[in-house]
Amino acid sequence: MNFKPFTFVLTFAITFILTPLVRRVAFRLKVLDHPNTRKIHHNPIPLLGSIAIYFGVLVGMVFSESNIFVHQEVLIILCAGTMLLVVGILDDAGVLHPQIKLMVAMPVAGLILIFFGLHLKIFPIHLLNYFFTLFWVVGITAAYNLLDGMDGLSSGVCVIASFFYFLTGLIANDSFLVSISLPLMGACLAFLIYNFHPAKIFLGDSGAIFLGFMLATMGLRVANNEILPLLTRWMIPILILLVPIFDTSLITVSRIRRGLIPFLHPGKDHSHHRLYNLGFGQRKTVLLIYLFSIASGLISLAVYRLPILGAYLLFCLLLFSCLALIFLFEKLPYERQELLESEAKRNRP
Repeated sequence: MNFKPFTFVLTFAITFILTPLVRRVAFRLKVLDHPNTRKIHHNPIPLLGSIAIYFGVLVGMVFSESNIFVHQEVLIILCAGTMLLVVGILDDAGVLHPQIKLMVAMPVAGLILIFFGLHLKIFPIHLLNYFFTLFWVVGITAAYNLLDGMDGLSSGVCVIASFFYFLTGLIANDSFLVSISLPLMGACLAFLIYNFHPAKIFLGDSGAIFLGFMLATMGLRVANNEILPLLTRWMIPILILLVPIFDTSLITVSRIRRGLIPFLHPGKDHSHHRLYNLGFGQRKTVLLIYLFSIASGLISLAVYRLPILGAYLLFCLLLFSCLALIFLFEKLPYERQELLESEAKRNRP
C-alpha cells in the first residue's frame, strides 16, 4: 500500500496557518476560556482551536489516498464528526447546555455509524456489536473531552495515538486507516506548537470531542480488520488510547467512592492534576503522560507480534498495573469537589 507523505505536510501547513487566524476570531467573538476554581490557567485563553484542526484534516483527507468524495465510509465519519464539532462550538460559545454533547450528540454520532454499517463486527450477535460500538464511541469521545485539562495534553496525546494508528494501518495494509490517521497527526502536531505550555489557544470542547470521535472510529476499524489476529486485534485500540481510558477510569472510581456522579461533577481530580500537585508543573506533567502514551502504543505493536497466550498475559499484566496505579493515584493530592462546594455555600451571603 502506498501512502502520500504530502498529506501530512499539507495538513500541518493548513492548520499551522489557520490557528493564529482562528485565535484572533475567538478573541473578537469573545469565545474564551476564563479562569475559575476548576482551571489552572490564570488568564482568558481563546477557544475554537478545533476549527483550524478540522479544516486541516478536511483538506488532508481530500488529498489522501482515500478521497472523501469517493470513499463513503470516510465521508460518513467526517459528517458525524462535523456534527459533533458544531455542537461543541455551540457549547464553547455558551449557547448549549454542556450535557447536550454527552447525552445527545455523542450517542447520535455512534448511532450514525451503526446505521451505515460502520460498527463492530466481531460478535456473532448483532446486538452485542451495536452495544459495544455505542459504548466505545461515546466512552472514548467523552473520555477525550475529560482529558483536555492542561496545555498541550489532548493535542499531544492525539499526535501519539494517530501515529500508532498510522503504523497499524501500514501493518494491516489499511488505506482507510492511513487516510484518517495521517491528516489527524499532522493537524494536531501543527496545533501543538500553539497549544503547548504556555498555550496561546485551546482546543475547546469542540476540538476535544472531534478528536476523541475520530480516534474512536479508527479503533473500530482496527478491531474489524481481518488481516490482524482475530483474538487479539481488539486490544490494539485500547492500548493506543490507554491514557484517556485510564484517566476516565481514575476519576470514575474516585468520584463514585466520594458519592459523586462522575460526569456531572467536574473538578481538578484528574491524573494530570494529581501529578501537577506533586510539583511537576505543566510541562513535565504533560511530557510524562506523553511517555506513558508512547509506551502503551509500543505495547500495542507488541501485541500484534505475540502469540495469543503471550498477548493475553501481557494485556492482563497491564490491566492489573493500571488498577494498581488507580489505587496509587488516589493517594496523591488533589482538590476535592465536595470541599469546594461546601466552602462556596459557607461564603454565600
